[in-house]
Amino acid sequence: MAGMQDTELTQLLTALCSDDKTTRTNAEAMLAGNRQFAGFASRVAIAATAGANAGALPVPIRQMALTVLKQLVIDHWCNLAPEDKSKVQQCLLGALAEESSALRGLLHACAVHVRICGGAWPELQEQIGAGLVKGTTHEAFCCVECMFALLEEGGIEVAASLGALQEPLLRLASGEASPPALRRKCIEVHCAGVNTIVSSPQAPAPALEAVLSAL
Repeated sequence: MAGMQDTELTQLLTALCSDDKTTRTNAEAMLAGNRQFAGFASRVAIAATAGANAGALPVPIRQMALTVLKQLVIDHWCNLAPEDKSKVQQCLLGALAEESSALRGLLHACAVHVRICGGAWPELQEQIGAGLVKGTTHEAFCCVECMFALLEEGGIEVAASLGALQEPLLRLASGEASPPALRRKCIEVHCAGVNTIVSSPQAPAPALEAVLSAL
């Protein structure tokens, strides 16, 4: 079913959430037949990140969309059309500060796997940096959460690429306007980044210097 439409995608995601085993099995077969079609990943990303926009799907359906998207990225990122890759990245960047905590973890996991599977993603780092420096409290907290997910899953290369963000992270942690929960999260992420970099014999010297200079 090439060119799956939005209504069809909603029906598929709803069926994947069904309590009925036969319904789920049929939906999984349909998913397997559609996931490599050009445009499918873009549609899933749009459905997953619609947020509070008019026509946004219910949270459980968006959770399923994010689960599908994460697996698409892990299994098929190299084979996705350039247009799909660009749209997935655009959607994820626009939703880093998702309001629902039930969705943010999955959303950040998708971003992490795009970074791992796709290599350098400067726009992601720029957006996180902007959130740390000039975002609202909520936006800053979401960016710190995303940093933590990157550090947990991304390995030394990803951790090293985030070294330059340690200084604004610590500045946010020490800011008088930062609430206690945000300060604690900043310190937790800083410690995770330092531990990853200083404990790895493969840590690039610039990343190590950036971390040490922020101490």
